[in-house]
Amino acid sequence: MKTELACSIQGRDWWKPVLGYLILAFALQAVGGFLVSKAGMPQPLQSILEILGSTVIQAVFAIKVLRIFVPSVTYGQKQLAFSGQTGEYLRLHLRGLLLSMITLGIYGPWYITRVRAYLAACVSMEESAFSFLGKGGRLLKLILLSYVLPLAVVVGLFGSIVFGVAYNLMEMNTGVWILLSSVFIIALLVIISAFVYYINKWSIDYQWRDWRISLNLSLTPAMNMIMGQLLITLLSLGIYAPAAGLRLFRFFAANTQVLQESGQKRRIVFSGQIGHG
Repeated sequence: MKTELACSIQGRDWWKPVLGYLILAFALQAVGGFLVSKAGMPQPLQSILEILGSTVIQAVFAIKVLRIFVPSVTYGQKQLAFSGQTGEYLRLHLRGLLLSMITLGIYGPWYITRVRAYLAACVSMEESAFSFLGKGGRLLKLILLSYVLPLAVVVGLFGSIVFGVAYNLMEMNTGVWILLSSVFIIALLVIISAFVYYINKWSIDYQWRDWRISLNLSLTPAMNMIMGQLLITLLSLGIYAPAAGLRLFRFFAANTQVLQESGQKRRIVFSGQIGHG
């Protein structure tokens, strides 16, 4: 049996909040530039004020758009509802932003987790709210082990070679240089692909009543798909990016599992087509 997850939102439903957001964002940039160039405000203070202003604008915009978008989504005959409040969401962001600044970014994963948990709890179907099951500590571990440390090693090794060549500490012909550059790019693609997989694995983890929504996908096929799409996007100088994004969305949706505690399974199929919409 096939149950359709559909969205009925149209451009006329949300162009006003988007336009309002763009106007406020440009106004914030203009005011920040004036404070530095004309009023003599120190650049660090201006940056902090811009971050706070952006946080307020984005919080108001996000809640406004979600109030429009979420109720337009139906699962069969069941309509989703959204109960998020601007004040609560803004306080959550300001607290997370402050703690992230104080801890030099270490609190960031818990900040992200709290935001996702809040938004999930504000979405409900048949008067039952969703819950996000991801943990901040696990996200921190994923960021460090699958991205920061591997990237530091690869960049450090390649940087030391570049330094050696630049200061005549070692010699390298054109062929070897091309080979090393290719290896460096491939290494970056591997790191990014693994990171995208682990982040999606962490992000797609929700509960609704006795149903668990999670990503049922292993690392190797995910990396093959992600690396392929990234490589094509790179070779096309970014032209392929929209198609790559759609193909990856379809890929992750197809590998998302909806499992009931009794053992009943359902799967998600994304029917969107490239070039449509």
